[in-house]
Amino acid sequence: MTTSHTYTADSYEPTRENKKIYAAIQGWISALKPASVLEIGSGIGMLGDAIAKTGIRYVGLEPDATQLELCRQRYPDLNVVEGSCYDEPEKYGLGEFDLVFSTDVIEHLYYPKRLIAFEKAHVKKDGHILTCTPEFGCYWKNILYSLTNKWELVHSPNWDGGHIKFFSRQSLKVIHEEQDFADLQWGTVRNVNIPVLPMSIICVGKRL
Repeated sequence: MTTSHTYTADSYEPTRENKKIYAAIQGWISALKPASVLEIGSGIGMLGDAIAKTGIRYVGLEPDATQLELCRQRYPDLNVVEGSCYDEPEKYGLGEFDLVFSTDVIEHLYYPKRLIAFEKAHVKKDGHILTCTPEFGCYWKNILYSLTNKWELVHSPNWDGGHIKFFSRQSLKVIHEEQDFADLQWGTVRNVNIPVLPMSIICVGKRL
């Protein structure tokens, strides 16, 4: 999702990585116990459907028309709106939620601060936002990429709409605290092939 190109997934079936990330996020949702959830970048609705089935009031926001149409075909009862976090928050009249989250969205954005600001506009007082993104703050992981000459694979220059930002805990901390989110909590999703290495990082912030 950028100013000129919306990210479209190469595959519309969950990968091993997807399943592990979704399980981690569902674990956080179970711990936070929100009555209402807004997902920014809801894709084809796989995670949203699982959340809605637990009885939580769920709304998804998705900018890509192809993914949105597939979502509506697969999950016709799922509440998903076509829209972007680059738009003004009041445009969609979504209201406020106990939890607003995004999974693998922020690393695709030219202006990631817009995502956090959009989420803040939709979070109730004492509610939370959750940001999940690939982890690039691990020294050993980055050394391994260098030693195996994998940085071109990581940066994916030929992937239209691919990753353009690379976050660590510190950079996520800064971007959340700039929007006055406090009591930051952290989670790590381990690599499916090399569990000793992190795959994704989860940052959970509270709106005071």
